[in-house]
Amino acid sequence: MTEHLSNQILESYRRGAVPVADLPLADEHLAVCAQCRQKLGETQALSNLTGFFRRDAELLATHLDYEQLESYVQGRLAPEEKKTVESHLRDCSSCQSEAEDLRAFAVQFDSQPVTRLAPVERQSFWQKLSKPAWLKKTFAGLSPFTWQMAGAAAVVALLALTIILLLRKPPQNNNLTIKTTPSPVIPAPQPITPAPVSPDESLPPQVDLALRNERLELPAEIAEMVGRKGEARGGTEKGDTFSLTAPVATFINTGKPTLRWQPLVGATSYNVKVFNADFDEVASASNLNSTQWTTDKPLRRGAQYSWQVTAHKDGGEPATAPPAKFRVLGKSKADELALANQKYGANHLAMGALYAQAGLLDDAEREFNAELKASPQSTKARRLLQNLRAQRQPR
Repeated sequence: MTEHLSNQILESYRRGAVPVADLPLADEHLAVCAQCRQKLGETQALSNLTGFFRRDAELLATHLDYEQLESYVQGRLAPEEKKTVESHLRDCSSCQSEAEDLRAFAVQFDSQPVTRLAPVERQSFWQKLSKPAWLKKTFAGLSPFTWQMAGAAAVVALLALTIILLLRKPPQNNNLTIKTTPSPVIPAPQPITPAPVSPDESLPPQVDLALRNERLELPAEIAEMVGRKGEARGGTEKGDTFSLTAPVATFINTGKPTLRWQPLVGATSYNVKVFNADFDEVASASNLNSTQWTTDKPLRRGAQYSWQVTAHKDGGEPATAPPAKFRVLGKSKADELALANQKYGANHLAMGALYAQAGLLDDAEREFNAELKASPQSTKARRLLQNLRAQRQPR
């Protein structure tokens, strides 16, 4: 048997209820498997094995010899001896098979002259064990019964030796240990990763999450300041248009921002106006020749503003760009970012995420672009920049 005995077979073996056809295989397996003997119980296994070998030895010693079978088939036995032989045949399938073979031969050749041949003995494994070929020449004169008794004695002696060796054998670890010489381990090439941040510069949880997920969480005010698709654009009836560039739909970290816009072809001057949340004008400039202007009055921190630019042409209608909104960062958040900049200023990705989460979208884009300039192969910086720009597009 190549597999261990199942728990069901072991339990049947313990109760003595193993089917006759399976018993020899179970006995043979237990004779060589220490693990199954341990599960069954060493004493119980040895007791059952002793019974197995004893039954074979007794059966071997009581087999009918050829002369008895021949006399029985030919009807030459005395009544009492015939009764004994028939009783043995009922219990011994091996002798019964040999008797049937002799009877078949007798019927087949009953009508023909029979030449008496020496009997051919059909030997079982135990018979072969008890009467090896190399002893035949030396002890040829011994009777079959003497051979059988000698074989039985040899089996009993072998069984006793086996039991002694098993009992003297020290307990073994049932776990099979195979000693092998380990093959040299060739280290796999390690991917190139950015140097880890030292423990004293560990990132805030929300920043670490944004960098791992490559997705930025912007303040809720950003969505309100972003324009909508299909919104009317400024311009003349001839289709002359231009747009504002910065600050647009973002927070700023200064009270005096610089406003920038695209030039309009043919424009000679520009007028700029800034309004608070109540649409009150808080700052303005006229007849500007450039496409940028810094407010002359400081704007209040934490407040939201909108602004617009009108372009003038000589002899033409003015063109007004669609208004844009921005919000000035509160003082507490500004102070918090100042401290973060001292700690993470050299980490463009971390500062970009911090700026984006504070709503300073222009500053965040500047940090991600700086990371791409330093590491053009940085997929993380590229994906964070793409995610930021997608959220700035009109819905």
